Amino acid sequence: MTFQSGEQPLRKLQHNRGGFYYLEVDAKTVAQLPEKHKTRIICTLEQTHKLRCGLNHLGDGNFYVLLAQRHIKTLNKNLHDLIAFKLEVDPDPLGVDIPEVLEELLHQDSEARNTFNHLANSRKRTLIHSINRVKNIDIQVRQILDFLEEEAHQMHKRKTTDMPFFESAESAYSFFNAFAFFAWLGLFIAPHSEAVRKILVNLVLLIFAGCYAYLLITTFQLDSVADFSTLKGLQALFSDEQAVLAGWLHYLAFDLLAGITIARDASKLGFSRYLIPVFLLFTFMAGPLGWLLYFVARLIKTRGALMNA
Repeated sequence: MTFQSGEQPLRKLQHNRGGFYYLEVDAKTVAQLPEKHKTRIICTLEQTHKLRCGLNHLGDGNFYVLLAQRHIKTLNKNLHDLIAFKLEVDPDPLGVDIPEVLEELLHQDSEARNTFNHLANSRKRTLIHSINRVKNIDIQVRQILDFLEEEAHQMHKRKTTDMPFFESAESAYSFFNAFAFFAWLGLFIAPHSEAVRKILVNLVLLIFAGCYAYLLITTFQLDSVADFSTLKGLQALFSDEQAVLAGWLHYLAFDLLAGITIARDASKLGFSRYLIPVFLLFTFMAGPLGWLLYFVARLIKTRGALMNA
């Protein structure tokens, strides 16, 4: 799919950013791409030179495609010369060719192939770019094996989780579910009790928050933030067990907080102790739906008065 074509004068980045030639791609165009700025693209120059590349932040909100010096020389172009180009979405999300040495090694080693297949595309590209910089095949093989061994080790750590007191992500998941269930049970039984609400806020929610913070720090990296910008990126991010556990804790904590808020507000307004558990049940099962149900009931009871934050 071609998303931009035409002619542009050749520009150069500032010297402190490498001084490379580039083509500019405006932010509005990038926003229409399937993976936004993470979309891999094919750039064709003067209808003859094709290169597979990615988009980089220009610094003013727009993006650019980096053009190698060798392509500019081959095309006999200079700074500010007009250059014809066509930008297409790369049908292969990896966006780079797999070197023959890596392809052969993955064909022969099933364990290495399994590890490679579970890597995010960004990590696959990191490996490919690193071995492309080396010409000696023995060093390339050693780099591949070392890289995949370390990635397999990291995957195992994330799968088995090193959270204190838990043997695995599965056991942590079971514990947090049971913990949340008994917290909600206390809220169901005594929705008017300020003492129960204080215990839930000052103990249960703090435990959830502390464990969530631990998982966030040990699971996500700074470059993971970009994955939240697309649905596919988010899906890839949550293919990891520990990341899913962190997301589930986020859900448990905020649903419980919503339930506590509803119980406190409903008690102040004099809702029946038999009606409040209905709002809590819907909040427990489908958070936002329970909140909406209570909000509507509150509007009716107070004739339009809004909740205080």
